[in-house]
Amino acid sequence: MKSTKYSFIILPLLIVLTLPLANFTAQAEILIPGAELFLLPDYASFLDKNTLLVDIVVNPESQAINAANINLTFDQTKLAATDINYGDNSFCQFVISQEIDNELGLIKIACGTADNNMATTTTIALITFAKIQSGLAKFNLSGSEVLAADGLGTNILAYPEIHNIYIIK
Repeated sequence: MKSTKYSFIILPLLIVLTLPLANFTAQAEILIPGAELFLLPDYASFLDKNTLLVDIVVNPESQAINAANINLTFDQTKLAATDINYGDNSFCQFVISQEIDNELGLIKIACGTADNNMATTTTIALITFAKIQSGLAKFNLSGSEVLAADGLGTNILAYPEIHNIYIIK
């Protein structure tokens, strides 16, 4: 009878003592730095009233990466994507797929590198847009992935950004 009484006391006490530890572990996972994915408008394109050039850039925060899946949405009432250029980009050594859908305002790119030590900020692609109308254009990189060179395809993207660019035509 006495052992049952102690278990009613010990079990709730054990739960109360382990909850702060579980909360600390969850907070520690949130604080792990991850890769950033962002856009850089080419300042020279602001001088051209017909086109806008936008770089898609990844900052892996010193973690080795080897692949990226980009889902870029844009305001199709203000812009139309006309070209995806990888140039002499050392990151996109091979392009698995690319798609431009101007009706949906969507660009999809899947590419990677054979270099498993890519850990510096680099441009993934340069997108050329034709300007359709003046106004605020919203760009969103949600749903994108930056994959670690860990052999597991671990998505380390922590900061897919939303950008607003004012289009002047």
